[in-house]
Amino acid sequence: MGKLLRYIDNDKGRGPADDAFTIYHNIPIPSLTGAILAFEENDEFRKVRKNGVSCYHEILSFHPKDKHLLTRVILEDCSEKYIETRCPNALVYARAHLHDDHWHIHFAISGTEYRSSKTLRMDDATFEKVRYEIESYQVRKYPELEHSVVYLKKERRKRKDRHQEDRNTRKERVRQMERRTGSKEGEKTQAITLVRECLQQSQSFLEFEHRLQSVGMQLYQYRGKTTGILFGKRKYRFKTLDMDKAIIRELERNKTNREQYQNRIRQLRIMQDAKANQRDRSR
Repeated sequence: MGKLLRYIDNDKGRGPADDAFTIYHNIPIPSLTGAILAFEENDEFRKVRKNGVSCYHEILSFHPKDKHLLTRVILEDCSEKYIETRCPNALVYARAHLHDDHWHIHFAISGTEYRSSKTLRMDDATFEKVRYEIESYQVRKYPELEHSVVYLKKERRKRKDRHQEDRNTRKERVRQMERRTGSKEGEKTQAITLVRECLQQSQSFLEFEHRLQSVGMQLYQYRGKTTGILFGKRKYRFKTLDMDKAIIRELERNKTNREQYQNRIRQLRIMQDAKANQRDRSR
């Protein structure tokens, strides 16, 4: 612990920059020595276990292209937000390193909460939420730091990729269905629509038949009964079109009209033939 805190304080032997600052969170004596002592005393509360962590070292960094926009106020505010979100009940020794182009803040965080055995370990999913929350705060309050946005951009890319993947999956499902059915479902829907329209507009069986023919359909029979329609290369029974009862009733009701029409035609032809025979005899 002491080695890490001294490294953070020393900044590779360069010492503090003009705008550098130090944060002593939950540390009673605000000095390097006081921080080392506080961390060592607090570590006594930690339960000794395999792979236990006595101190965490984390860094909050900013892009070099945003350097001219950064101020001590912004850096301190973001640092305080980091501590508030990540470890409000821990001991934290934080110091800004401002000698490099990418300004950053080092955080030494105690392995447990202040004077407690409660560990501050986070799984990857929880720590990811912390990063998103801190970056969201930064975007809301300091939108000018556009080059220092990392995790939110990654999330947007992930969402975009997931959206594209979902679209591709839906398209693939449609293609598979079309391969399996030969677009049968779309043709069936069209057949249902056309048959219903023709039926609604027809006053007789014959008119219904003619209207079907005008839209590329033909009635077909099975064992002397009109059973369905032929559309393209497929046959559709009225029952398959979910119209069996309604359309059969309609056909049966208008079947007499068709027979009457045909009888009338035959009568007219007989009358015409009789007239022709009379003219022939009169000659």
